[in-house]
Amino acid sequence: MQVLNRIDSLVRKLYLEKDRWISLAIAIDLASEIMKGILPDHSNWHNTLTYNAQITGELPRTLPQNIYENLKQHTWFHEHPNAGSAKVALVHFEEDNCDLTSNFFWFNDSAHKTKISTAVHYTHNWEDSELMQESNNKVGIDFFLTKDTKKLLMVVSNNQNLRVLELSEKLSNTQKQIFENNLFKIFDDITENENQLIIHSRLWDALQLSEVNKKFYQGIVSFFKILTDSLKEKNNKSGLEAKQFSSRLLGRLLFVWFLRKANLINDDYGYFNATSDSSDYYSRKLKVLFFETLNTTIDKRRHSDKSTPYLNGGLFEEKKEDYPFEVLTFPDDFFVELFDHFNSFNFTTDESSPDYEIIAVDPEMLGQIFESLLANEIDESGDNERSKTGAFYTPKVIVSYMCKEALRQYLYRQIDNSTFNSGIDKLLDISDSEYMKEKSTSAFEPWGINTKTVLPKITSALEHIKIIDPAVGSGAYPLGMMQVLASVYERILPVNKYDAYRIKLSIIENNLYGVDINPMAIEIARLRTWLSLIIEDLNTEFIEPLPNLDFKFVSADSLIELDKVQSLNYDQNLDDKLDKIRKKYFNARKIESKERYKSEYYNITQQEGMSDDLRTSQLRSFDPFNNGSVAEFYDSKYMFGISDGFDIVIANPPYRNFQSMEEEKRELFKTLGYKTYRARGDIYTLFYEHGINLLKKGGILTFITSNKWMRAGYGNPLRNYFVEFTNPIQLIDLGEDIFDSAEVDTNILIVEKEDNTDSLRAVTINNQENFVEEVNNNSITQIYKKNDPWTILSPIEQSIKNKIESVGVPLKDWDVSINRGLITGLNEAFIISKEKRDELISEDSKSAEIIRPILRGRDIDRYSYNFQDVYIILAYYGIYKTMKSKYPAIYKHLKKFEQKLKKRGQVKPTSSNNSTADYPGQHHWLELDNNPSLEKLDDFNKPLIAWQRITNKNKFCETTPGMVTLDSMAYMKITDKQKKWILAVLNSTLIYYWLRWNVHQYGSTGFRLSNQYVEKIPIPIIDESKLLSINNFINNRNYKKLDLLVFEIFGLSDEEILFICQ
Repeated sequence: MQVLNRIDSLVRKLYLEKDRWISLAIAIDLASEIMKGILPDHSNWHNTLTYNAQITGELPRTLPQNIYENLKQHTWFHEHPNAGSAKVALVHFEEDNCDLTSNFFWFNDSAHKTKISTAVHYTHNWEDSELMQESNNKVGIDFFLTKDTKKLLMVVSNNQNLRVLELSEKLSNTQKQIFENNLFKIFDDITENENQLIIHSRLWDALQLSEVNKKFYQGIVSFFKILTDSLKEKNNKSGLEAKQFSSRLLGRLLFVWFLRKANLINDDYGYFNATSDSSDYYSRKLKVLFFETLNTTIDKRRHSDKSTPYLNGGLFEEKKEDYPFEVLTFPDDFFVELFDHFNSFNFTTDESSPDYEIIAVDPEMLGQIFESLLANEIDESGDNERSKTGAFYTPKVIVSYMCKEALRQYLYRQIDNSTFNSGIDKLLDISDSEYMKEKSTSAFEPWGINTKTVLPKITSALEHIKIIDPAVGSGAYPLGMMQVLASVYERILPVNKYDAYRIKLSIIENNLYGVDINPMAIEIARLRTWLSLIIEDLNTEFIEPLPNLDFKFVSADSLIELDKVQSLNYDQNLDDKLDKIRKKYFNARKIESKERYKSEYYNITQQEGMSDDLRTSQLRSFDPFNNGSVAEFYDSKYMFGISDGFDIVIANPPYRNFQSMEEEKRELFKTLGYKTYRARGDIYTLFYEHGINLLKKGGILTFITSNKWMRAGYGNPLRNYFVEFTNPIQLIDLGEDIFDSAEVDTNILIVEKEDNTDSLRAVTINNQENFVEEVNNNSITQIYKKNDPWTILSPIEQSIKNKIESVGVPLKDWDVSINRGLITGLNEAFIISKEKRDELISEDSKSAEIIRPILRGRDIDRYSYNFQDVYIILAYYGIYKTMKSKYPAIYKHLKKFEQKLKKRGQVKPTSSNNSTADYPGQHHWLELDNNPSLEKLDDFNKPLIAWQRITNKNKFCETTPGMVTLDSMAYMKITDKQKKWILAVLNSTLIYYWLRWNVHQYGSTGFRLSNQYVEKIPIPIIDESKLLSINNFINNRNYKKLDLLVFEIFGLSDEEILFICQ
């Protein structure tokens, strides 16, 4: 704790010190204390670190002058106080017998990530690349003092990726925990073997942004719930009203906290001096800050704060949803405790990226806040809100990859010369340090001598690109695209023409669009966009008012089109008028101007409201200025002025099965005319089709979704849609665990709206941490035809699959009938033990007529089953008429479960029920679900082949007559004399692999052997002379010989057999 206290004291001292040379000495001593805490108690090492620069003025030795690539890099750092032309680029700690080293730098300019990326590679360290991982190389830590001497950055690298711990003002509680629990334990229990690997792994893992943010989110979720509960209980607000107010308030507070971090809020006015009386504090301080300061131009403020900027944009505009004429009651100490939570974390206005993570709460976190709130919020009906919308927050590394790849494909097509593709790759993929190295020695020319020819085309393509996210959520993809586009502009524009603020503003105005059905998501997307913009304006004396994003991110139902039938009084010039208003409103900075344009908008759109047709009703529902409204349609031209389609459609659309929706919603989707709709399907399939329709010809769509469509039956129309109407480019099967809280296996798909060229590259990811590298190294060409499952196979796997399907005859073409086992609807009533069976028969011997032994999925093995003395009451359809009189013991047994049996879905009243029936549902409460007839039950009096429906292995067995199967199983009736051969093929190792390639897998659970898959299993017809030996193999359990026979019949080569066996 003493070391931690010294570090905290030095951080505070550094922030308050005004003399830059004393600040340098403090920063040197601060870096030394950190290294002492990390290193073991080795006297020589600690002595080396005892500079006592504040007292002695002693500084570490300088790095050699030849580390700089050019003279320009030399100017990045502050001049050395004692060493002539040298710079403050110092060897802070280095000992021959220590595997950890550190350097220290003082920036003379802004601490831009490209400069940091370059500087950390001035000295060669163990973690720089695989080639450097030798025993004689050391692990490095780099310290950077910012130009204003208020912050010390501690940087750890991993190849080209950086993690940054920003120390300023004071140590936050989370930073203290990082030091105490992680950094100070790096050398614990280290042996002589692989020192560098262990040291670096622990150092890298110690600075994990995800852990910091997770704790912050958990606190915000808690405050969100406290506030929503209070608003409902003490202020009589509905659940929706309480959620929207709470989300907006927390969003505003987080936004101003970032502004406060950047010293943009005048603290002299006590805006953040929260008191126990939360209601009074909100009225006296926060409302003044929000509405009378941030939303009021300086010349019209009624108080004397003239330094806090006017922000515009609408974020702090007081609306009816803010209840301006009510005195809201807040929980006591609410804001005191909320601000204590904020103060426990370090906030940074720098934006993290996958290759540059700042270990602090950053602007990107706002999207994750939204995801967390949605994940944990329960609506008034008791449903999980995220489950209803299917929304899941996409990890940053996935967002970055998808944005970059979408832009890559777009630029390929705009340049339309494959010779220049490598230059586009270089523009997008070169690391910051490599870019700075190349640019510092000469001009950055990714196309060599052709750069002057290609560059104008690239610039034009960037200026004209149109990008939309039709399920925008909290704005991850538009913000990701803005980061990638801004980065490209930075690399192609001259330094004196690159203005980050102006570039981002232009991108927002001209290139980005977003739609979401959730108004709360739209508010967060706008907020994140404003924050990403304003952080580029922090170094100027005048903070520019923010743009208005009401026509950039809109709340609407993306999947419903605007009706095409126009009323007779439709204004033919409406589109032009709206386009002018959109442009003027985006740039309106004065409140009076905004109100004038709003009035103009309402005046011209109300002309559509004179008739009562569907189109007019839809148009009335679109109110971009109303935070709580959701348009009942989506139309690119009407909402955004885009009539010729988008260049890129990018999204993580919702995943939600239609069957889980309320009936009204299911019926709506059925009538919308989507080719990819299937009743058992998922809403994301419609988003794929909708997204492709949004594209202009040659446009690029990239989605991350559940991967079930690749092999599931309901995905077949979608797969065919891709084959017929797009040119698939890249498919990445990511597997499970991409989303922290979504139990779903995912994939990324990139397609072009063009004719299919059969050039899809696909890969299955085995290591998600290095998935980009796996995509680049392991993708292989796949050709899929209509009705094919989309299975990603290597060339040898493709050869085996083709042989299986060319030699075998699909099982459905044999003389077989495939059925699902019985569904009871209430197992505890109909499934009984041997003891209960004996009791019922003892009470009434006729009970034996409708009690049969039953097999469950867990009882099945290959070729055999393990009967567990479990039985079923075969209450067939119609038996209710005679049950009481004919089987009184069973009737009395079922009567005990009457209330539970009546609650089954099939027993409850339905609109389709026959009105002449003397029961309200599909069947009587005494009967099994799905209305099994006596004829169906007669199936079980014959020998059958049965199998478990959800399994991690193909397990088929032959049942004895009279044995019944439950719905966790399926069975086939088969009369063919080759039944044993069919059983052998179904159980074979070869068919196991065929199933893996064709059936959707549920993570580690296995795959679902639904009838639709089993009926497609190819079975070769064999010569009858081999049937006897097959029977002998099965009876003698010689399954290896059966496998070899199957390989032989299907014509596999020795190489292919070896591949399957291994």
